[in-house]
Amino acid sequence: NGEQSLSASLRVKDWLFDHSFLYRLARLPIRTVLSSFGLLAKEPSMLDDLKRYAKIQNDRARQEDWEFHIQNIKELKEFANEQGSQLLFVLIPWKFQVYDDLLAEELPDAGRFLKEVLEQREIVVFDLLPAFRAQATASPDLFFRFDGHWSPVGQQLAGLLAAQKILQ
Repeated sequence: NGEQSLSASLRVKDWLFDHSFLYRLARLPIRTVLSSFGLLAKEPSMLDDLKRYAKIQNDRARQEDWEFHIQNIKELKEFANEQGSQLLFVLIPWKFQVYDDLLAEELPDAGRFLKEVLEQREIVVFDLLPAFRAQATASPDLFFRFDGHWSPVGQQLAGLLAAQKILQ
């Protein structure tokens, strides 16, 4: 049946991903080529995800989803307070926000939206974007070259910034 073959296919892909460097290296270019010929559904890009944020204010269902998540974060804050701790919500910048000012201006800033919503509910928010932008000229390798994940340099910077914020 279709579900069993899909499950088997996912297990094979997981195994290949875990055990084959070549598979990991070739996987995205192959997906791109197959998608361009219509042989594979195109996966939503980071930009597609960000464009969806722009619709939140005009979409009641999405606003309700946000409120559900914000309520969960608020309950986490209350739990931290009950334990004698304080919740710190850290906003992580996207690679393009750090290095591409023109693109960052054209797209909705989901981090700013989230920060405003959380601060309205008295949840402490620490935004790493300003510090990452300031450091980007001195350390152009805060992110890996071919994806949006932090490099070891970016991880160290984020860790140091978060530690400084906690110690304040």
